This record gives sequence, C-alpha cells and structure tokens, in this order.
Amino acid sequence: MNSSKQAMYLNLLFRALKADTQVKRTKAFVKRLVQIAVTFHQPPFICGVLYLLNELCDSVPSGRSLLEEPEQLEDDQEEVFKDVPEEGEERAESTTKEPSAKRVEYDGRKRDPLFTNADRTCLWELVRLSFRASKP
Repeated sequence: MNSSKQAMYLNLLFRALKADTQVKRTKAFVKRLVQIAVTFHQPPFICGVLYLLNELCDSVPSGRSLLEEPEQLEDDQEEVFKDVPEEGEERAESTTKEPSAKRVEYDGRKRDPLFTNADRTCLWELVRLSFRASKP
C-alpha cells in the first residue's frame, strides 16, 4: 500500500490482463482487484485501478460486460409445469429426482479464478466508491 512503485505495478497488471486469453480469469482478477482497491487503498491507487479498468475494457472485447450487463443467474430459467396424475395412473416420474435449481453466485474464496463465477456478475464494488465520494 505504501510502495513507490504502484504505477509500475499497475502497468504490469494491465499488460498481464491484456495478454490473458481466458476471459473468465481476467474478469475474476479485475473483480478481486477492485475489491481490494476499494477496501484498503488510498484514492490515488483507486484512480489508477479505475484507469486500468477503463483501458482494459477498451482493449479486451468482453471486458465491458462487468460494467454494462446484468448478472446472469441460473434462477432465470423457464419454469416447468407437470400435470397432476389422475386417479388410477401411476407416478412413474416420482422415482426420478429433478435437479434443484441452484443459484450460481460469485465466490471470491475460490483459489482458482476460473471457478469464481466472476463472469456471471457485475462490479458491485464500484457502488462503494459513489458513497465514499459523496461524504463531506
């Protein structure tokens, strides 16, 4: 946090994220970077991270989806309706279990960024900056 090499660090991060071919990993890393910057760092570093994010969105085609697209949840699937069996009919379907609809959320505790589901979420952490800026 108190390093004099923060500009070099952000430049290195930008080049590494720009060269990464896995979009899911890039989005997860950007989300983690914004979380850390907003929570622990001073305003000059946060501004550097926001500038990095802007440049990354310009150079990576799908990078802007964290800012513009709504979250993609598996709960948004279509509902399935089944008829109630009439008297005398057997329930052949009752023995098979249907998979329950599982909500897929971002999990920042995953070690591998490919499995954090960051590609299905938004950068909600940026909302915290608007509250921080509005305080006198």
